[in-house]
Amino acid sequence: MAFYDQVPSYQRVVSLAGARHAGELAVIGDESAAAAVRRYFDAGATAVVFTQTDLGGPEDQSRTFEVLGGLA
Repeated sequence: MAFYDQVPSYQRVVSLAGARHAGELAVIGDESAAAAVRRYFDAGATAVVFTQTDLGGPEDQSRTFEVLGGLA
């Protein structure tokens, strides 16, 4: 996530959030992290980016994206 620390628009978002680095704003986890993601939407975020890894299997990924899709 260090790349985002170099992009001026992201630097502004990070600063406005009271963080020093973009990584401090990341929500990492499975569907149990949904409440943390909801806080971004509740704060007015209109674009939240989700990515996945291959650490979990297809069933884990589907379950997580199903929960996240319900937050939008």
